Amino acid sequence: MSGENATMTRKNLTIIDMNYFAGTALPVSDRTFYQCVNCWSIIRSNPSNNEYCICGNVSIDIDAGRAGARNENLLRVLQIAIAD
Repeated sequence: MSGENATMTRKNLTIIDMNYFAGTALPVSDRTFYQCVNCWSIIRSNPSNNEYCICGNVSIDIDAGRAGARNENLLRVLQIAIAD
């Protein structure tokens, strides 16, 4: 997925690349996920426990209330849209 708000559609589900810019706040919702471009892991933006991608680049620390990436250039923010 590349380009402005690239999308991939499967039945009634659309995955939108939110074009995250390094240094900006990460969005959080039930339909928002973070993908590490280095190891291709995908983790939920609002997990109930701490989450990390396979290579450790992307992490969510719920105790500290923060999320981020060691290398933000390797972070992709995805959002799921469900069509009616």
